[in-house]
Amino acid sequence: MTLSFPVSGKPMTKNLEPYLQDIIDRHLPARQPDGQAARVLKLGSDLMDWAQSFFVELRDVGSHARQTSTPRSSHVKLLLLLSNELHRNAGGIRSSYESLYGYLIERYPRVTKQGMALRIRHNGLNIDVFPARLLPGHTDDHVLYRSNDNSLLQTNLVRHVDEVLQAGRSSETRLLKAWFQQHEIQAPALYVDFLVPFKLLSDVKPKNDNLHNNFMHMLRKIAQRDFNPLLEDLADPANEENLFSELMALEDKRRAIRTAQQALMARNLAAIIG
Repeated sequence: MTLSFPVSGKPMTKNLEPYLQDIIDRHLPARQPDGQAARVLKLGSDLMDWAQSFFVELRDVGSHARQTSTPRSSHVKLLLLLSNELHRNAGGIRSSYESLYGYLIERYPRVTKQGMALRIRHNGLNIDVFPARLLPGHTDDHVLYRSNDNSLLQTNLVRHVDEVLQAGRSSETRLLKAWFQQHEIQAPALYVDFLVPFKLLSDVKPKNDNLHNNFMHMLRKIAQRDFNPLLEDLADPANEENLFSELMALEDKRRAIRTAQQALMARNLAAIIG
């Protein structure tokens, strides 16, 4: 099947939409493994036992929750919200992080520190737990501890999920992730989840929505020689001092730009993504 289209203007065939949708479907995460829900529930119970009265909430904050997951981002990410009172005068969230690590390694065979998360590898499943201390006041803004450089990060992982869901660009986001993967471009999931709706498609009006048009629009944006969105700052909406754009290496951004420029010279869609 030849999928021809002009770089600008209307598609020449009606087969473009189902072709792209098939790519999205093929890049959906695999079915939940048997016993995964039970393992997560067991872990949740253990986390509540550790936190006791300081437990506030346990939330799924990964790509699954944002509805942008792919097989590469299929592991579970849990935010453990803790009261501001926990370790208030005894090291704060750093002490909580280390205390939880000690608690988990006594109960699970494989626990490692992964930056702000504690990763539990259990029966082929990766579960990342992010212990977070709530900031004072009526908000779910929180502070995370970064074990790799002994620093703190103020953000709101709950808000990240809400904003991406509200943007409603899960199909285009999964499609761009598939394109990045095909061309071996490393692009962190959280960055892409915000890049697509708030940079690449921010100027697309709903009345012009079309999966093929949107995909090509994203490639044209990525290919820009001037005012390229990949080379612009993209800030965390929960804390503008955090830049999502710094999560992706400059080398990968430049590779994405070159690859998009080449893609715009292709004669058919199958030569761009498959």
